[in-house]
Amino acid sequence: MYELIGFFSLGFFGGFGHCIFMCNPFVLFVASKFAPSNPGYINYLIPQLKYNLGRIITYTFLGFIFGSLRNISELFTGIISFQKLLSISAGIFLILYATFDIWGFKIISKLENNYFTQIIRYLISNFKFSSPFLTGVVLGFLPCGLLYGALIGVSSLNNVIKSAVSMSLFGLGTSLSLIVIAVFGNILLKYRKIFRILSFLIMSGMGIFFIVSGIKF
Repeated sequence: MYELIGFFSLGFFGGFGHCIFMCNPFVLFVASKFAPSNPGYINYLIPQLKYNLGRIITYTFLGFIFGSLRNISELFTGIISFQKLLSISAGIFLILYATFDIWGFKIISKLENNYFTQIIRYLISNFKFSSPFLTGVVLGFLPCGLLYGALIGVSSLNNVIKSAVSMSLFGLGTSLSLIVIAVFGNILLKYRKIFRILSFLIMSGMGIFFIVSGIKF
């Protein structure tokens, strides 16, 4: 139960602290391509909801895959030692990522922005997205440090279904933050430092949880 709450919190606060900078181009792309002109809040939100539903489905699928990979790997390695390794690795990754994200933010933002910009240009130039839902499904596979941390984390869980549900909640958390950002973006930018601190605390807390769980397992 604590893991599920943790993954939702990681997605929600991580979304405000991280996605508000990295994923805003996707929010704007969906709004400009699928929302009608002068849409009003309701018509503006519908494409965003469909887009984020697609992302959640992709994240759920990835959670199932990474949970399954853990089970397959256990056939060739010691079950306890392998799960310990995954859990501790997930914890270390989250803590390091959170630390660099808040204190070395320019490094991470520069690397991810350059990478994301190239991907966005390629996708927009070569693919015709027919719906916001399919756009979310496809873009849900894009690499992201926060997503890496979540996937490493769910791969250490002892149940494939729990891994999939955890990634669903992670996706729901990021989706809620992105939808709020889409509507109240200009207001929230004033409080981005607060959200980055909350994101750092949540990611670090999850990292400590995984490390302690790995040591005690």
